[in-house]
Amino acid sequence: MRHAPWEFELELDAEGWVTVEQLLHSLRLQAQWVEVSEADLATMINLSEKKRHELEAGKIRALYGHSVPAKIDSIWLADHVPPAYITAIHS
Repeated sequence: MRHAPWEFELELDAEGWVTVEQLLHSLRLQAQWVEVSEADLATMINLSEKKRHELEAGKIRALYGHSVPAKIDSIWLADHVPPAYITAIHS
């Protein structure tokens, strides 16, 4: 999803989402992923330390690291802008 989604016939929307159904269909065309499920995707996302994907309302997307030609609009990213400065805490 983050790199060359067209190679797997995935169509991302303007916010980078693809339906879980479309992703699972694409994965299941590969022999090693024939039995992958939405629950497997949820487990992968929940166990990931880097939190690169999110799953919501039957859709999944990468949160960052895209190399697709279009800009991905993200409400999540807009809500997670780093502060202009950080106050140091001295103990």
